[in-house]
Amino acid sequence: MGKTKKETGDDADSRKALEICKNLQALKMTPKEFMITFLTSKNSDLASRRRLWTIDNGHVRSLHLVRCIRDRFEDT
Repeated sequence: MGKTKKETGDDADSRKALEICKNLQALKMTPKEFMITFLTSKNSDLASRRRLWTIDNGHVRSLHLVRCIRDRFEDT
């Protein structure tokens, strides 16, 4: 049986992520620079968007993000 689109990286979320990466590149910003700025900026619009992370069990997804970052470090 063949692999799913998610397994091959050809799913909608992967395509969206690639589009975001292209936009960041056009802005001359790395994904790390974006994340650091997003998480630490005092800008009220960014702070408001950060608060959305806690809606509807957002903390669970946030912890998943941290685990994914940790796993990337452990893989290298």
